[in-house]
Amino acid sequence: MPHPYRPDRPAGKAGNLVTILASVQRKSFVLTAGRDLRQRMVSPTEYCRAGGAKPAAGNCRELQIRAAPVLERRVVLVSIIRFFLTNICNYRDVILTLARRQLASRYIGTLGGPIWAVAQPVATVGVFWVVFSLGFRSRGPGNMPFLLYFMPGYVAWLLFSEIVTTSTSVVVGNAFLVKKTLFPVEVLPLVNAASATVTHGVMLAATIAFVLLSGRDLPATLPAVLYFYGATVILAVGIAWIVSSLNVFYRDVEQVIQVLINLWFWATPIAWPSTILPKGLAWLFKINPMYFVVEGYRTSLVGIPSASFGFAATWHFWAIATILLLLGTYVFGRLKPEFPEML
Repeated sequence: MPHPYRPDRPAGKAGNLVTILASVQRKSFVLTAGRDLRQRMVSPTEYCRAGGAKPAAGNCRELQIRAAPVLERRVVLVSIIRFFLTNICNYRDVILTLARRQLASRYIGTLGGPIWAVAQPVATVGVFWVVFSLGFRSRGPGNMPFLLYFMPGYVAWLLFSEIVTTSTSVVVGNAFLVKKTLFPVEVLPLVNAASATVTHGVMLAATIAFVLLSGRDLPATLPAVLYFYGATVILAVGIAWIVSSLNVFYRDVEQVIQVLINLWFWATPIAWPSTILPKGLAWLFKINPMYFVVEGYRTSLVGIPSASFGFAATWHFWAIATILLLLGTYVFGRLKPEFPEML
C-alpha cells in the first residue's frame, strides 16, 4: 500500500495513523503522516488525490482518518516551518531541475542565449558609470574609483531584487502545478533563487576580475562573500514567500513590489556613499537589512572597512531576516490551501 503523501514510500505499520486537522471556516487541512509527524496545509481534494481516493461530500470518508483537536497557533507555526524545511531537503533535486529548465526556457530561440542573462546588468553598470563617474565625478571612500565602489553593492542588490521580483508572480504563473498536481508549491521561490544564483555567479566573477584588473589585491575577507550570499538568499526568500502568496489574492501586489524595489534601491547606499547621510539619520541603516548585505559585499570583495562584521549590525540584520523568514513560511502555509480556488 503506498504512502498517502509520498507514493514512492510504503505506508508502514498500521500503527502509523494519518491525521487531518480540519478547519471548516478556512476549508484547509493540516496533513500529519507517519511517526515523524510531517505536517502540511492541504485541501480535502488534494489530500484525497494523494491517497488515491475520491472526496465524498467535501471530506475523505474512503480513507481511515480521525479528527483531532485544533492545534494552537504556535504549534501550527512550528509545523509549517518544519514542513517547509523538510520539503527543501526532500525536493532539492526538483529545485535544481526546475532551475535549469527555467534558465533554458528563458532564452530559448534567442541568438545570444545565456549571454542575455548578464547583458542587462552589464549595461546598467555602464549607465551608472557614465552618469556618476564621468558626469558627476563621483568617487568612493579614499578616492576609490566609482565602479570599484559600485559593483560589489550592485551585484548583491541584483541577486536580491531578482529573487523577489520574479517570485512575486511565481504561484500565479505556475497555476497548472498548483491546481492539477500534488506539488510542493513553496519550493517555487527557491527555484527562482537557484536560477538567480547563476547570474549572480557570473557577475561576481566579473567583479573579481575587475578588481584584479584595477591593480588591487583581493582582500583576505573574500571567503566571507559566501556568508553574505546566504544572508541575501534567506532575506529574499522570506519576502518572496509573503509577496507570492499575497499576489494570488491581490494582483496589484506585483506592481507595488516593482515600485518598492526601485525606491529601496535608492534608499540603500549602492550608488552613493553612506557617509553623505547625516549622523542623525544613521538609524535608518539599522532598519534596512540590505545595507548590511551591500556593505558586507564591499568589505569581502574590495576590502572597504564596514560595520557589517560587527556584532550590532549582524544582530539587527538577522533579527529582521529571521522575522521575515518565519512570517513568510507562516503566511504561505496558511494561504496555500486557498490557491487552487483563487487560480
